[in-house]
Amino acid sequence: MSCGSKKRIGIAISVAFTVLVLLLSGMASAERIDIPVDYATIQSGLDHARPGDTIYVQAGTYHERPLKIFSSNITLIGADAIIEGDGHDVCLYINARGVKISGFVVQNGERGIWLEDSTACVIANNTVFNNRGKGGPNMVIHEGHGIGLTSSSNCIIANNTALSNSAYGIALFQASNNVIIGNRCDRNRDYQIILGTDSCNNTITENTLSGSVYGPGIYIFTRSNNNVVTKNVIFNNLNSGINLLSAHYNLISDNILKFNGFNGLWIGSTSSASNGNIIANNTVTSNQRCGIEVSGDENEIINNTVVGNKEGIYIREGAGNMIYHNHLNNRKNGYDGGSNIWDNGYPAGGNYWSDYPGPDIYMGIGQDEPGNDGIGDIPYIIDENSRDNYPFIWIYIPPITISDVYVSPAKATIGTPIKVCANVSAISGVDNGGVIAKFTRDGSVVKQIRLHDHNKDGRYCNYHYSTEYGVYHVDVIAADRDGRVRALEDAATFVIID
Repeated sequence: MSCGSKKRIGIAISVAFTVLVLLLSGMASAERIDIPVDYATIQSGLDHARPGDTIYVQAGTYHERPLKIFSSNITLIGADAIIEGDGHDVCLYINARGVKISGFVVQNGERGIWLEDSTACVIANNTVFNNRGKGGPNMVIHEGHGIGLTSSSNCIIANNTALSNSAYGIALFQASNNVIIGNRCDRNRDYQIILGTDSCNNTITENTLSGSVYGPGIYIFTRSNNNVVTKNVIFNNLNSGINLLSAHYNLISDNILKFNGFNGLWIGSTSSASNGNIIANNTVTSNQRCGIEVSGDENEIINNTVVGNKEGIYIREGAGNMIYHNHLNNRKNGYDGGSNIWDNGYPAGGNYWSDYPGPDIYMGIGQDEPGNDGIGDIPYIIDENSRDNYPFIWIYIPPITISDVYVSPAKATIGTPIKVCANVSAISGVDNGGVIAKFTRDGSVVKQIRLHDHNKDGRYCNYHYSTEYGVYHVDVIAADRDGRVRALEDAATFVIID
């Protein structure tokens, strides 16, 4: 079944966070079941649970295979509890609506946590480890997934660790409208995250993905369209960082892709083109082959930093791709095997090329008027059929970018800690202590706090404690190491109530 034609792509990460908080905060129910106090086994507790019940599992190792959940709205919470698969099939199987699982180590099965025909489930804060496929090298019956969703929707997979599974860390098959957020996938054999055939409208954000033995960090497969992949850190995978194959109209933005063994971003192939994707604001550095390789039509490649790769942006084949406002400094910066557009006209300009030799004496659409304008007077020649007509003399930088500002909670009482976060980046680097959140109420500034980048990934956060009621507006101000300052005014609001 196909699940996506071209549509408008939007990011609702703050909504995803809100949904996650609401769902997790709902982990309370009419009845509480304690394991092993009330029942000796987890499955016995599940068999006696009714919708809305919460099962608390005390520390210990539970040899139950497989655990099965068919009742809706069951919450299962572990306190250092281990679900041991002992080499058998799926450790924890879910076929229900509204199930919430947190706090478990799920290990040594053929598959770890598996959702089938499930909706509105939350899988959060678990470790899924060393699940191994059954069968010999030429016949794998179950491939060894950490967390898998098939024909499941509107689920949240958050803050889990998927480690050393024999196939995938997190896998979606015909699964749409899910949020994959804040997970760490490391040393899974094939892919860290895969969107299998017909998995659409998913959001993959703020994950750390590294160490695949064979495949890319994220693999988006046939007809998996209209997904959002943003703010992930993807590195040291043997293949590419992100690979799209026959996948269309996806948004790939604000990711860090570095030290991967093949390409940073691999969009399509000669036999399976990927069309209409937006590739924007990514940092793609020190990958073994290409920073960004494309086979497909009408993709937009905008404002990426592509540095230190063997090839920069390599259009293997395709037409109507738009490539502009990128920063290119590679052994070879560009290649065009099709018919594509390498600038956005005048005065918007094209790309910065580290090997551009031209002068900047003139200005204007024909670069024939006196006065410089930061755009080279002669085109940058890619090949005999392709050129950037308006190459930048200096690196094209939105000098500082501030995005995805959010506050949580958006409504609270006096003294409640309000978490404020923003994505901030600058090519020259963000000045030490240079990100500030300013709070105003009734038109007056009441406080300023510094935001901190604890994970060194460009996400700056801190907490604010309000002492008075009212509606607060948040401005974010950032400075870079070259002394430039940018302010994003009224970027978020929150309310302090009785």
